[in-house]
Order: sequence, then C-alpha cells, then structure tokens
Amino acid sequence: MDPMTDDMTGGAAAAPPAGTMTIDVISDVVCPWCYIGKRRLEGALAQWAAAHPGAPAPRVQWRPFQLNPTLPQTGMSRREYVKRKFGDQGGATYERVAAVGREVGIPFAFDAIERQPNTLATHALIGASGELGIQDAMVETLFRAYFLDGRDMTDRATLPPPACRARRQKPFSTRPRHAKAPRWKTSAPASSACRACRSSSSTADSPSPARIRRRRSCRR
Repeated sequence: MDPMTDDMTGGAAAAPPAGTMTIDVISDVVCPWCYIGKRRLEGALAQWAAAHPGAPAPRVQWRPFQLNPTLPQTGMSRREYVKRKFGDQGGATYERVAAVGREVGIPFAFDAIERQPNTLATHALIGASGELGIQDAMVETLFRAYFLDGRDMTDRATLPPPACRARRQKPFSTRPRHAKAPRWKTSAPASSACRACRSSSSTADSPSPARIRRRRSCRR
C-alpha cells in the first residue's frame, strides 16, 4: 500500500450508520496548526452533539499530507530546518503558535524537538489504525509524541510506544475478524512495546530458515 496515494482510512472498521456526516481532515503530524485545528474540531463536534441529541456522531477521517515530502527518511536537524524556513524570525513564529496552543490546552514543547522528520511512516501507521477503528487516538498520540515529548519520529523504534497507547484506548477484542492488524518494522527491544504490538510487528522482511523449517514440520 502506498500511504500517500491509497485510501488509508481502513475499510475493515465498522460502517457508520446511514446518514452519518463524514469529515475529511488532511493534515501532517508535524504541523502545529493541524494539532490546534484538531482541538478546535473537537470543540465544534461537542457543540454539534449538544445541538443534535440522539443523532449519530460525525465520522472523522484523517487523510495524509506531507509538509516536507522531499526530506530524507532520517530527517534533518530541527534547528537547521527552522533557520532555513523562517530565517532569524523562527523563534518569534513559534512563540505565536505556542500562545494559540495554550488557548486550546496544548502545551507545545518546541524546544524539545531535535529532528524534523519525514512523516511517511507515521502516515502509514495512521492509515493502518483506521482498520482497527482507533485512527483518532493514533493521530492524537503521534501529535503528542512529537510536539509534547519531542520524540524523533524518524526512528522506527519510537513509533511502537505511541501506537501501543492508541491501541489501549480501544481493546483489540473490538477488532472485526476480517481486519488485519497494522504491521511495521522496528528495531526496538521487545520490552519497549506492549504484548499486542509485539505480536503484530515484524522485524524481518522474510521468515528465518528456522521458522520455515518449523512450518514444514507442522505440515507433516
């Protein structure tokens, strides 16, 4: 699946009731205004729910967009990125963003961010999470990981922990039988991910010879 061109909302999730309003949000997890927009959208949806009691909740679908698609997979220095994009005024730009963030309850920690990442892998996670019905939770945890915790989103080892937190918000037992759990490569030790994520993650492109031998023996 090409996470930048394919429908990444996940067709395996339960279909919404007929007449449900659908809201498509096109965003990137490294866009601070997108995080602010998420909070404002949540407020608008709360108002809508209060004005339409008993009506099915609107369905929010997160669509992929890359602010910097030409960045290498390893990303680049955040300090250098801000300097190239905003010059010497970069600090003032983010002070304004931080002020607006506080208005909606987001304590941006821009100083904690050391790498400006290529976000292709994060969009793949968001798309796969749609198959489990936890897409909004995945988006939230990735926003928090980057803007509040300063995680290096170019390091695959940092992606499973946010994914684990998103999954815990909706137990695996609710996944439709025909839905496939998302798979991603990670170099993180087994202890860094929850049991559910360890069971669904892949650390190799192909089965090991020992695993192939075990499979053959099972057929006999």
